[in-house]
Amino acid sequence: MEEKTYRSICQFCHTNCGIIVQRSAKGTIAVEGDPDHPMNRGRCCIKAAAIPEVIGSEDRLKVPLRKTSKGFEEISWEKALDFAAERLGEIRDRFGPAQSRSLRRCTGILSVQRRVS
Repeated sequence: MEEKTYRSICQFCHTNCGIIVQRSAKGTIAVEGDPDHPMNRGRCCIKAAAIPEVIGSEDRLKVPLRKTSKGFEEISWEKALDFAAERLGEIRDRFGPAQSRSLRRCTGILSVQRRVS
C-alpha cells in the first residue's frame, strides 16, 4: 500500500471542520487540521483527533448488521443498501420529497473529498 494524503472533512459534528488525512504505507492513518479550511483554520478538536483511534478500533463494525427478533445478523452490503434505499423511499413516499433533503446530511465520519498528493 502506498502512502497517500487526502483533504477531507470531519463529520463528527455539524461544523464539518477541514482535515488532512495521511495514510501510511502500513495502512495506519493520521489526522490534522486543514490550515486552508475557513471553518477551523488548521485547528483540530478532540473528536477529529480521535478519528484514527475510531477507525482502527477492534470494536468497530466492519460489516452491515440487521436487527432481527433473535438479535443482529450479518448481511451483505448489497442487501443493506437495498434495505436502506427501500426504507428511505418509503419515508419519501409517506412524507414527501422535502423531508428527504434532511436525510442526505450525514455521509459518514470520514468522507474523503479529494486527494492532496
